[in-house]
Amino acid sequence: MGNSDSHEVTLEKDGEKFVQTADGIKLSPALVRKLSNKTESNRSAGDSPKNADDSAKLAHECQILLDEREKQMTALAEKFQNDLQKEKEKHQKFYELSLEEFQNAADEAEKKFRKPHLVPVCQTFQEDLIECYKNNPGRLLDCSEHMETFKKCVNNAKESLLSKSHPAA
Repeated sequence: MGNSDSHEVTLEKDGEKFVQTADGIKLSPALVRKLSNKTESNRSAGDSPKNADDSAKLAHECQILLDEREKQMTALAEKFQNDLQKEKEKHQKFYELSLEEFQNAADEAEKKFRKPHLVPVCQTFQEDLIECYKNNPGRLLDCSEHMETFKKCVNNAKESLLSKSHPAA
């Protein structure tokens, strides 16, 4: 009795019932009832708290334990919040890096497969013909000279392209 060490005992909720655990061992509800009946009978036999001071001390100690547990829970919550924030920052950095790498790869692909910039064929003659049509609405024959010049230019450009792709033998 005076020789035994104190053991920490906790209550865990198992379904609808609380189960008392001591050093990792679950006690059945029946055993808990049996033990509490013995305790109640011992208290009624003369082991009950002697006065209100003992009850007040016990309440004060319980409050101290609750406060300590609350501080631990607050510290854990802060730690988890900080860890979550760090993970969010890592995720954001990874996202930005991935986005940058994707953009670089897209730019590289565009450089490799860029379409050649083509200059319109006979652009000045085409502009002259369009201007003539605008100045002479409904009188197409007035622009026939511009049309002939434009057609000759286009035909010359076609012949030039064909001679480059199929050189004469």
